[in-house]
Amino acid sequence: MATPLWPLAVLMNYQMNLIPLGDCQDHLMMGIHKQLIYMWAISLLRWMRIFFCVRTVALLTVCLLSITLVSAQGFADFDAGARGVLEEFYISLDGPNWPSKAGWLNRTMSYCDWHGVQCAPDSTSVVGLTLINNGLNGQMKFSIGNLKDLKSISLANNHILGFLPFTISRISGLQYLNLSHNLFDSSIPKEFGLLSQLQTLDMSQNMLAEEIPSEISNCQSLNYLDLSKNRLRGKVPDSLQNLQQLQYLNLSYNQFSGWIPGSLGNLSELEVLDLSHNQFDGMINSTLQHIHSLKVLNVAWNQIKVIDDFERFDEISTCNFTGNPFVCPLSEHAYKCDAYCKRDSLPVPGIAVASVFALILGLAAGIVFVVTVEKERLRQESGIVEEDDDGF
Repeated sequence: MATPLWPLAVLMNYQMNLIPLGDCQDHLMMGIHKQLIYMWAISLLRWMRIFFCVRTVALLTVCLLSITLVSAQGFADFDAGARGVLEEFYISLDGPNWPSKAGWLNRTMSYCDWHGVQCAPDSTSVVGLTLINNGLNGQMKFSIGNLKDLKSISLANNHILGFLPFTISRISGLQYLNLSHNLFDSSIPKEFGLLSQLQTLDMSQNMLAEEIPSEISNCQSLNYLDLSKNRLRGKVPDSLQNLQQLQYLNLSYNQFSGWIPGSLGNLSELEVLDLSHNQFDGMINSTLQHIHSLKVLNVAWNQIKVIDDFERFDEISTCNFTGNPFVCPLSEHAYKCDAYCKRDSLPVPGIAVASVFALILGLAAGIVFVVTVEKERLRQESGIVEEDDDGF
């Protein structure tokens, strides 16, 4: 610590007879007192600083220990963890206004008895969450992925909005996921491709955007896929042909474009294929006829112009080609799906060509008739009479 210089200046002034000696002694005493007070204040500040540092370290240590203990307790007690996730789920989705909410947030009863929550027999593991048409409103928290024993999630007909929680992909044993008729407006998380045991995926009637991620084809157990009535666009990925268990595929009412991929013909178990109300164009490939199990085919209201070998689609019990240019059969044979073709309201090439050809023939015949009549009239007016051949 630096020593103040003003006492030295006082001595120098004394030697130079600038101030009296008595005054110099007074100044020296005052300087000593001030210096002692200064040193004492510095020491006090140092001790206070040490005290506050020790106190702060102690508080931080206590906080860290508390967090560690709480976390350890949470991991050790699954029941408390599941309860916490469900409580957050309830609060974030406007639980107090649910029409059916019996038991929710009641800490005197097991959460397995809460409305819509199903647990495994003789267990506290949550295996089902069913809250259909129950007024859920808000954004679903990502913590739902911590309910890793779930087998079924059914939250259809609510007002859940925002992002689809990608953390659902952590529920590796999930078999049924129905989030239809909600307000999700994100893309489909590619992480959903990790759900290898998923059998039913219904996300219809939302506002999902972007393209179908190719990773969905990794859901090898999928037999029901409904993505209808969204805002999905782009091309249907060829990788969907890997879903060999798929029986129902509905992509209607979206914005898909390009040709209908012929690779869909490899879905040997497919029974229902609905691609209506999109922007598909080009040709329906004959490979779709390889799906012998196909019972319903709906490609209405697209821009499809050609069907390869239409007659072979006669084996499909229900098909709809309405609203596409030039796809109705030209033959008069009544195909099973002809009832939905509405040939009379569509511009069919064969009929159109025949009509134009008949019109041209009619005009030509009319012209010939008019010319013949006019020539005969002119002859009669000029007095020219043709001689009969017998007159020669």
